Amino acid sequence: MAQVDVVVPVYNVEKFLPACVDSILQQTFSDFSLLLVDDGSTDKSGSLCDQYAKKDSRISVVHKENKGLSHTRNVGIDHANAQYLLFVDSDDFLEPDTLEQTVSAAQESGADLILFGYYVDVVKDGKLEDRTRNLPEKAFLSDPVRIAERMVSLKRNFLFDPAWNKLYRTEILKNSQVRMPEGEIFEDTAFNLSLLPFLSSVDFLNKCFYHYMQRDAKRITNSYHPEKPVFLKKRHLSLMKYLERFPQIGQETVATANFIYIKYVFSGWIDLFLPECHLAAEKRLQLIEKDLEEPVFQKALADADGSSKMENLVLKIAKSKNPKRIAWLAKILYRMKYQNKKLFFFLKRKNMEE
Repeated sequence: MAQVDVVVPVYNVEKFLPACVDSILQQTFSDFSLLLVDDGSTDKSGSLCDQYAKKDSRISVVHKENKGLSHTRNVGIDHANAQYLLFVDSDDFLEPDTLEQTVSAAQESGADLILFGYYVDVVKDGKLEDRTRNLPEKAFLSDPVRIAERMVSLKRNFLFDPAWNKLYRTEILKNSQVRMPEGEIFEDTAFNLSLLPFLSSVDFLNKCFYHYMQRDAKRITNSYHPEKPVFLKKRHLSLMKYLERFPQIGQETVATANFIYIKYVFSGWIDLFLPECHLAAEKRLQLIEKDLEEPVFQKALADADGSSKMENLVLKIAKSKNPKRIAWLAKILYRMKYQNKKLFFFLKRKNMEE
């Protein structure tokens, strides 16, 4: 039995799959199994998976009908029998020593979860345009209050939410029966939040091992979803309910959690300007006004606190409760986020440094 199961959900990624799989096969740590779960691909991705499996006995393939990312990852969890589990998205790739370093850390600390940093690679026309590091501070935590506080802090910079920057102890997943919610978006967030109560310790590594690719290709994070506000509220309420377990948690952590919700709602307003969102200007303003009137949003807005100039600007505009002013800023941020990713991630980096 291998020490690590690497699970790669695959769906119509024939162009990017080889780089992903090769980065796993070229690991300096060889005691792993690789499960490629083909989610009903209609391109050559499925046959590519089979070709890889014929070349390396550590690779196995599951072909299934298309049921989405959550179901695909859950199939991976159900098939896992190694000591640890690592998710890798099929259009991303790993540093060569990812498994060696993370497994070594897990064995040395005995942690139930290893959380590590990643690179954001902005690619345009097939060329690397910009690379940003997103890193947690080195720490080993076993106190549930401190774990909760740290996770909220990391959520601000998108280090808590993803499933792919973590090495999970498989036993915890099996015993807890925590799975990705199917038919929803932001499933990573729900999964990690549901898992928190079952973690006795977390080891945070101040190293980047994962390459999160930002290409021209479409991702869930740059798509218009009319139901986005519904799931954002659901995730926020789950987080606040979890924090309520710890009366000793400071107001600063609660204020941060509230700001994160405001920031994510703002990201939904940015998405209103995506080309696939065929809404008239008046309809955009109506949707923004509807979000502003949501009681959960109003409570979060009243108790939120930013920690940088950009965050405080977002809060100031949101607190104006002026749909036209909000739409103005959202459109500016849309142009940066989708038409000049290099500038967008530069500003994000500066924001994190403040």
